[in-house]
Amino acid sequence: MENFEAKGLLSVEVKASPIVAGTPATVSLIIRNPFSEQVVIESIQAPSSAPLLPSQVGEDEKSSHGMDKKPGFFESFVSAFVMFKVKEISVGPLTAEFPAPRGRHFHINMEPQSKLTVKTPFGPNDNVHINNAEGAEVVFDTPDAKADPGDSKERVIPPHQEDLASFELKTAHWLLVKPKVLDLYALIRFRVGDEPRSQVVPVTVSVQPPVKSIVLGTVSGGILGWLARQLNKGILSSEFSAAASIVSVLGIIVMAMILAIVLSRQESSKGFVTLEDFYGAFVVGAILGYTGTQYFEASIKAAVGSSGV
Repeated sequence: MENFEAKGLLSVEVKASPIVAGTPATVSLIIRNPFSEQVVIESIQAPSSAPLLPSQVGEDEKSSHGMDKKPGFFESFVSAFVMFKVKEISVGPLTAEFPAPRGRHFHINMEPQSKLTVKTPFGPNDNVHINNAEGAEVVFDTPDAKADPGDSKERVIPPHQEDLASFELKTAHWLLVKPKVLDLYALIRFRVGDEPRSQVVPVTVSVQPPVKSIVLGTVSGGILGWLARQLNKGILSSEFSAAASIVSVLGIIVMAMILAIVLSRQESSKGFVTLEDFYGAFVVGAILGYTGTQYFEASIKAAVGSSGV
């Protein structure tokens, strides 16, 4: 077992579940105090990186240059899908939070002409409800809130004990997200006795596209592939029928949805294409729409054969 005390470091275990694009994911830090004296956690700066944080350069330039130049539709469309953002928990730089203590509940019924003196300071999570009567008086004789150590964001971890901090990550968009693994870093500032220290903690998170983006990619590719086939055949030929075309498009949509779900569940790509994102799904859908049922049957047979069914 690694001797963290000898290195002057905290023992930090990171628990990060995969981030499905468009849904929030919680990253937890289990902080253990290996020292023989208490540790005061001053702050935990959560990971920040270009793939996760939105760029503020565009907004700054817009405010400084006024209405001189507006981004085009294509630039806005592309930037809207390639940016990620972190859902901040605190104002300013993203910081991890310790679980807040549960607040107290007070319900006081005042009598007429009565007087109530409150000397106990209330916490930020306390809930106080006072039913005031005629002539009743409430006096708050509490210590100065600035001098209250409970307002400090510092966290004390006793010797050889542990605590839990967490922060939340969320992608800004989900449609064109590609699978990726991000190597990020969190910064912990703490004190051992009167000695200030800092520690960098690696945080690895994986980002995955949702199933709905794969389904949409396959369906949209299937429709465009079908349209390309019709254009090559001659859509205004004597064999063209609106009713038959509608039925054919519906069939392509159904097959595309089935194919997207089946192939997206596969872990191996031997003998067929494994869908991982919108782009791969679009290619598969386009092939399906252009070739028709032959590709659908071949893909389903390959998927079933590889799964051993």
